[in-house]
Amino acid sequence: MAGFMTEIQSESIRLRSWQLDDAQTLYGYASDETLASLAGFTPHRSVEQSRIIIRETLSNDYTWQWNL
Repeated sequence: MAGFMTEIQSESIRLRSWQLDDAQTLYGYASDETLASLAGFTPHRSVEQSRIIIRETLSNDYTWQWNL
């Protein structure tokens, strides 16, 4: 949707839209079986699976990733 911001930043945190380049980082967390179980999803089995999830699920105006 036009008009949504793509990034918010303060001194301690940055929120921004997901990008396909984030797949390796997402996989690092999402492949952890304990974390995936606590978050309610099946662990990712590959970086490519993380890339597909970013493209098909997380790339929208309402889902942001954060960096400290």
